[in-house]
Amino acid sequence: MALGVRYPDGRKATTLDRHRWKRNESPPDGPLLSWWPGSSGVRGRGELGFSHFGLWLWPLPPPVNFEFAAEWPLGGIDLSICEVDGAAVTEAARRPVYY
Repeated sequence: MALGVRYPDGRKATTLDRHRWKRNESPPDGPLLSWWPGSSGVRGRGELGFSHFGLWLWPLPPPVNFEFAAEWPLGGIDLSICEVDGAAVTEAARRPVYY
């Protein structure tokens, strides 16, 4: 699975980027997009599913629309791109949920 973002100024990041930020480092210039699977496993015959996963985006997007992309060839999902409201993402980030 690959996920990505592209800000209006052209900066972009994907989960395929291999930079790993450590808490004792200064925050990266960004953007940086990281994800980690939560509960996952095989369900039925050859079906792979995720019940949840974490997604971390640095820095938060500007309060304008930006692009979010997802692709999962093994799951039958071709590259799909949608516009996301950056202001809504920033507001949601103020109310994080931890599993």
